[in-house]
Amino acid sequence: MNLWNLTSKSVAFFIERFVRHKKRGTSYAVLGLGTLQLEPGTVLKDMDQLTVYVGNTGDIWLRPPSEMQDGRFEDLEPTTITASQAD
Repeated sequence: MNLWNLTSKSVAFFIERFVRHKKRGTSYAVLGLGTLQLEPGTVLKDMDQLTVYVGNTGDIWLRPPSEMQDGRFEDLEPTTITASQAD
């Protein structure tokens, strides 16, 4: 799977299946399982927002937004992203 030809204005979602919440009746598209990565001591509570991102292998990852902004990640121009940089 090669996602690195995307521009910042285009998004590709790969829908695994659709589900419906039995109690509320709302429908959702399941994109797959994601791996939550947290710093030790990070506390999450119900309804906290997470950043969802996809690696070049197609693995789905989740992190608190603060960890995406604390210096460990940097924004790249879409035309400069290579598979090795996306790992």
